[in-house]
Amino acid sequence: MRDRRSSKLHFQERYTALLRGEAKRFEALRAGNLSKDATLAFRIDLTKRFFEMLYCQYSMGSSVGEMQQTLERIVDYHARGFLSLRRSYEKSINIISMAYCIGMDGQMWAPFISEIAENGEFDRLMGNVAVGMGIDIEIPVSTKYDIPYAQLVRAFDASPSQHVDIVKEYLTRHWYKGHYDSYWYGNHKDKGLYFGYWSFESAAVVKILGLNPDDFNGVDYFPIDILQNGASVV
Repeated sequence: MRDRRSSKLHFQERYTALLRGEAKRFEALRAGNLSKDATLAFRIDLTKRFFEMLYCQYSMGSSVGEMQQTLERIVDYHARGFLSLRRSYEKSINIISMAYCIGMDGQMWAPFISEIAENGEFDRLMGNVAVGMGIDIEIPVSTKYDIPYAQLVRAFDASPSQHVDIVKEYLTRHWYKGHYDSYWYGNHKDKGLYFGYWSFESAAVVKILGLNPDDFNGVDYFPIDILQNGASVV
């Protein structure tokens, strides 16, 4: 277990339910009988489901290998045109950050990143992660969402002596509060909906800047072992 706000059984059951929903939507999209609006709605829902599945996996202690399999399915679905990344910055930055943190091949993700850019969801934070993955792309100068992400992007302009403090401040003062308008905010109070609180973009920035993950040991919302040994946690 990585997230102690709920039980391992809860995360397993939530993951299983999301997996079933993914299969149903996949079959409906593959059949090709949906209206244009329904197709878009199903594609957007798939993005949301994969986002939640990855969080459930991390929360309940799945191995990096198991999470990589989910990330590979995202790439596969994207290649088939089953995913929509419109209005999905929060999900996209976390998906890309997880892929980067576990060392997945950047070229595999280049088309995914390109679609994000085409939909206007590509910014300085995501650009740094993409370049960190080895993708040849220009890093934008602006941050798409000031709240809360601009507080983390400050680290790219700061001196090395400030890096750890900036990331810690982002995690402790800005990350959760800055997502007050997200659909998952406060879900720990509704155990049926909760899938975990994790800031994978923070882990990506720690890796980009070459910081020691151990400096963030015990800091809430920081997925520390995704940067350490990748082992399953029970």
